[in-house]
Amino acid sequence: MVAVSVSLDHGDTTLRSLGDSTCYGATPRDKNGATIPGPVDSIVVLADPDTTLAREPNFGCFRARKSGRAATIQARLDTAHAQATVLVRQAVATFRLSQTAIRLRNLTDTLTLTVTALDANGNRIPRPALTWRSTVPAIATVDTAGRVTAVTNGTTQVIADSGSLSDTAAVTVRQDARSVAVQAAPATIKTVGGLDTVTAIAKDSLGHPIADAQFDWTSADTMVATARTQLDGHGVLQARREGRAQIRFTAAAGDRTAADTDSVTVQFAYKAVTVTPDTVTLTSLSDTTQLTPVVIDSNNTVVPQAQLTWASLDQAGVSVDASGRVVGHANRTGVGVIASGRGRADTSTVRVSQRAVRLVPVPATLRLTSLGATATLSDSAFDARDSVITLHSTSWTSDNPLVASVTGSVVTARTNGSTKIHGTLNAAAESVTVDVVQAARRVTVTPTLDTLRAVNAQVTLRAVVRDARDSIIVTPGLVWQSLATGVAQIASAAADSARVRAVAEGAATIDARSGAGGGSADTTVRVVVRFALTSLTVAPANPKPSRLGDTLTFTTSGQDSLGSPVAKPQVSWISRTPARLTIDPVTGLATARDTGDVWVVATHDNVRDSTLVQVRPPILVADTTFFFADSQRLGSTDSAFTYRRVTDPGTVTLGVKARIAGGASWLTITPDTFNVAAAVGLDSIRLSARALGLAEGTYSDTVVLTSAGAKNSPERIRVSLHVVCPTTAVMPDTSIAGTFAPGDCRSPQRPRSFADLYQFNGAVGDTMNLFLTTGAQTDSDTYLYLLNASGAIIASNDDCPGLGRNSCITQFRLPGGGPYRIEATTHDSAFRREAPQTTRPSYSERLVRTRTPAIPCGWKSRSSRRARHSPTRQRRLAASCRTAGGA
Repeated sequence: MVAVSVSLDHGDTTLRSLGDSTCYGATPRDKNGATIPGPVDSIVVLADPDTTLAREPNFGCFRARKSGRAATIQARLDTAHAQATVLVRQAVATFRLSQTAIRLRNLTDTLTLTVTALDANGNRIPRPALTWRSTVPAIATVDTAGRVTAVTNGTTQVIADSGSLSDTAAVTVRQDARSVAVQAAPATIKTVGGLDTVTAIAKDSLGHPIADAQFDWTSADTMVATARTQLDGHGVLQARREGRAQIRFTAAAGDRTAADTDSVTVQFAYKAVTVTPDTVTLTSLSDTTQLTPVVIDSNNTVVPQAQLTWASLDQAGVSVDASGRVVGHANRTGVGVIASGRGRADTSTVRVSQRAVRLVPVPATLRLTSLGATATLSDSAFDARDSVITLHSTSWTSDNPLVASVTGSVVTARTNGSTKIHGTLNAAAESVTVDVVQAARRVTVTPTLDTLRAVNAQVTLRAVVRDARDSIIVTPGLVWQSLATGVAQIASAAADSARVRAVAEGAATIDARSGAGGGSADTTVRVVVRFALTSLTVAPANPKPSRLGDTLTFTTSGQDSLGSPVAKPQVSWISRTPARLTIDPVTGLATARDTGDVWVVATHDNVRDSTLVQVRPPILVADTTFFFADSQRLGSTDSAFTYRRVTDPGTVTLGVKARIAGGASWLTITPDTFNVAAAVGLDSIRLSARALGLAEGTYSDTVVLTSAGAKNSPERIRVSLHVVCPTTAVMPDTSIAGTFAPGDCRSPQRPRSFADLYQFNGAVGDTMNLFLTTGAQTDSDTYLYLLNASGAIIASNDDCPGLGRNSCITQFRLPGGGPYRIEATTHDSAFRREAPQTTRPSYSERLVRTRTPAIPCGWKSRSSRRARHSPTRQRRLAASCRTAGGA
């Protein structure tokens, strides 16, 4: 059977408490309306937008979870179904208000009362449906949500009802003073003792005025203005003096007191300003005086501490500060000083006129050092505050015009002496001491030049001293002095003259000096002493210098026309042969330059004398033939030597020192120091050259022979040494064993290698076979060269085919007859040094020549590149020479 309809056992249900349950039963029917036995397929929650229901274990039963919108359940069998709604809506069983008394501190303040409501099962109801009311709505109102709003200060009750249930909360509205402000800013008080009334308003935190607030007014500066509080809360401000005073006002309401500040300005309206004194005179710079102003307001009341601005019409001459204190800075006939304020002003005239109380003359004392000399007096005048009086006129008078006169401020010297010049200005007076003392400035002496011709002859000198203006000084106090007492001396001196006496030949400067009057004047004249000689003698007579460079000084003596002896007259000297002897023409100092005889002549005006000088030094004569030690073999201990003869044809024994100029170690001299007797020859030195320790090449140096004071010194002997590598002659069909060693010759063809050289003679058409091999235990890379008689390479080989790194030259036909050279060497260095000995690679060389006669052959090898070998391994190179007939 198929169900065509389903019916529920009851309809829509409302659950009033959480946890309450409801169960539905369903009856299915067929198309005939007959009940179909058995249960329906399902009874389920079809829609539950707020999930208010929970399924119970029993079929068709549901439990309330929370309040919300209605849920729909459905019973179904086949395609037939039936629906019902289940609404969960909690009903208040009990409730209470969380606050029983509240306080609102601002008008329009709100507060929502919290309610705790429970259903019948004790479950909390989130938003219970209550009825709210206020007993005095004029104090506070309440809306349907339990929100209380303050209206005015006072108390009321708020009641919540739910059916027969109710609860009450007491509500108090009392504003707290949170701010206070003046309704209008205090006005400026413009009269002494003037009043101003101010009003303040207090507000809560939401800005609502507080009608019953209690106010209080105080002044922070009662010297400017006072403040008091009236019974109605207004403040009364009273002016005391000009300025600005801070006014503090408070408002108390509720639990709070609010405070704020404002300020009141006291600025009096000035009616008139009067400054005293009306005029004032200052007699010193920096003098001060206090100007006193009096200000009255519109009530003719004197304004205390009036606010005035002071100004000077000439600040550079007279300055004024903010208090009316004036200071004089410069002389002025009258400067206006103005006190002004609030459109009112008055002027006082200040005059600055310095009066001298002290004079300082410049200079304090005056010294004039020439008659007719002038000087201008000046002075510094000072007022009572010691300020300089810049523009003034001092009156000057002289105590003794005969010594020094004064015109205006100009003083003129008249004669030697002392006087005072007096200066006066106002009440100040001072004097200047004037001394007139002629000071020496210039001296003239006559005669300016004189010549004395005999021993002890005298001349009289006279002097005149003048001051700077050329006036003669009567008592000059002259000092006479000879600057060459060995030539002329002061015999006597008077006030203005001196007697000069001749002592020896020469020129003497006579100084005449005066320090009269503190001055300094001097002059000089020249006195020449030149004796008239009748005879002249030169000493020493006939000297004989024995060394070149020797020196001696010639002197002379003579006799004047009176028969007096003259020691060391001034003569001129000459050498007749300057190449042998030079002489200073003034001092007579002579120096020997070369062997031979020389005449020395001394001349004094028309008198002369001479002497013969015989220069006889030793003479160094050496055999300077070039010594060339040619073809010294490399490493040879033999020496090449020669002798060189040294002689002295002079008359004095010759001392000789020999040295090697370049310090060559291969050259020796025997002996290196010796003497040679005069006029005797000697095979005196042996020169030896040795090649040991030298590399191949040519070496040169010089032997230098020196003898102090000898003619021809120094002598030089050039020496050269030529070190060559040995070349060994070999025969055909010969095998030669050798080694490469650091002492070998360098390879001419391979500069980095050592080599051994051999030579043989060949004929045109000879065919040569040459092999250079090393031992099996070595790794030397040999190299062969064949060179013709001119040294040109005609054949060479590095690696011989089939012989590895060994070398060979095979089937080589000689291009001509004559000597040939073989160079046995290596491609690179063929030895190395290892402690304790040097490894020397060995070799074997074999020469084969195709011809009937036997001809010697030879070669040489060397190496320069280091190769690694063990100390016990060696290299051998073999060579053999064979003739065509014997091979």
